Amino acid sequence: MWTDSTIVLHWLKSRSNIWKVFVSNRVAEVQRLTKAFEWRHVSTDLNPADRISRGTLASQIAKDDLWWHGPKFLRYPKEQWPESIFPTPDDQFVNEEARRVVALHINTVDQELFDRYSELANLLKGIAHCYRFYHNCKRPKEQRSTGSLSRDECDHALKVLARLAQRSSFSAEVKIYTLQKNSPTPPNLGPKSPLRKMNLFMDEFGLLRIDGRLRYSNAPFDTRFPILLPSDHKLSLMIVRAIHLKTLHGGPSLLLATVRQRFWPLRGRDLARAVVRQCVTCFRCHPKLSTQIMAPLPEVRTTPARPFFYSGMDYCGPFLVRPLNGRGVSVKMYVSLFVCLVVKAVHIEIVADLSAASCIFAVKRIVARRGRIVELHCDNATAFVGADRELIASRKEFLQQFKGDEWRNHCLDNGIKFQFIPARSPHFGGIWEAGIKSFKYHFRRIMGLKAFSVDQFHTVVTQVEAVLNSRPLSPLTASPDDLAALTPGHFLVGEPLVAIPEPDLNHINPGRLSRLQDMKKTLQDLWTRWSRDYVSQLHQRTKWRKQQTDLRPGQLVLLKENTPPLH
Repeated sequence: MWTDSTIVLHWLKSRSNIWKVFVSNRVAEVQRLTKAFEWRHVSTDLNPADRISRGTLASQIAKDDLWWHGPKFLRYPKEQWPESIFPTPDDQFVNEEARRVVALHINTVDQELFDRYSELANLLKGIAHCYRFYHNCKRPKEQRSTGSLSRDECDHALKVLARLAQRSSFSAEVKIYTLQKNSPTPPNLGPKSPLRKMNLFMDEFGLLRIDGRLRYSNAPFDTRFPILLPSDHKLSLMIVRAIHLKTLHGGPSLLLATVRQRFWPLRGRDLARAVVRQCVTCFRCHPKLSTQIMAPLPEVRTTPARPFFYSGMDYCGPFLVRPLNGRGVSVKMYVSLFVCLVVKAVHIEIVADLSAASCIFAVKRIVARRGRIVELHCDNATAFVGADRELIASRKEFLQQFKGDEWRNHCLDNGIKFQFIPARSPHFGGIWEAGIKSFKYHFRRIMGLKAFSVDQFHTVVTQVEAVLNSRPLSPLTASPDDLAALTPGHFLVGEPLVAIPEPDLNHINPGRLSRLQDMKKTLQDLWTRWSRDYVSQLHQRTKWRKQQTDLRPGQLVLLKENTPPLH
């Protein structure tokens, strides 16, 4: 191979990776194609190509032997060819042409990993599969993980992403905590650090967590020591968006309370409001608010009582529901919402129509599940007035059959008193109107305009009820020492209905329990003792009735005065 360019010969006799990208790619390709060839230099006066490139006349080209037959030395044997001698360029030329490689060590994390995904679930699956591949490469074939991802793998991926987010946003603070990880004194972060007022520590995984006054409580580890998250990172936004969908498009307060069960984002309230405000579904379903003067609270709203002792009721619907088998024409069904006037707890029942009989059945179901209702407030709907009329008539008919004062007083004490608000005055029933609005807020975002089966409809309604009973009753504070917000679920089951179940404490020595654990164990013992006594009394009462009475079909036998009481 011949060339008259000394620069090209110098490129081909050196390594291709030291030159600039344009030259390096072409030199590498030429070296690959001419690996078995020998490169030689030909001078300009012996190069036929220069006859055209430097300009010449056609009459001269016709008589030019070099153009038509090439250099004369090519006709001779290889031993008689001229020596390939070309001048070597100086070092200055080489330095100007050579590629400059700069190695820079950085502590920041590339954000392309977070920008590649828009949903947290897909990001966690991608990271979990990468770590599974990494661990499977180091293990024998029989010990490799296969199949679907486990919960531990996704949880490990979430911790890895949280650690990357912390090192990206708090690189200086993470470096200080890493160097002084085993130091007994808290590290000095400086006066300009946004984390200077927080009581932080670094766990074994390298995550910064908040250490509050709930260190010795019986709550889960992530709840006692939430993971710190930056407010302006893509991961924080993805986590809050995922929890927003999990809580059925809950509001900012519910969203922030759920997020703080495991994470503690800086400026969390602003982040929760931004997520709710940017949600397209919430924006489309957000109605135009009307303003009116709030009426004074009635006496039942301010009198302490157990849940659903004083209740309000309202209907909403209709909703199109398909049969169980999924075939046939969709039917209309309605939702009856009961709200406690004291603690704002919600109980939702499904009714088939707007008749008085369906209303009475719904009232019977809530009494059987939630206990006796003394006053039931509602508007002047036809079904409610008819149900009140039916209950009064059945009570009078029952009292006519038993003239005794004892039975009369017992039934009067257990009767439900209907309280109707004035006609065309919805502001008198603002508490159940707000409950209907909250139910539609979540239900519309989940069901939309689709017709679901009875099982799906009942399941979604029950889930919405659990979410409504997990709303905070008071504003949330910014203190990490607050374990959880007070919700209606605390008055029903002792905790929010969407919280993690509490462990059984009966097997632990009472002397080793904290105050919170002791309170929970006392509550567990109370329920256990009450259940045991109730079953024992029920057994004794049933045994006594078998001995003292003779029950026959169609005959009602009154119990004697010495019947053992059933508490």
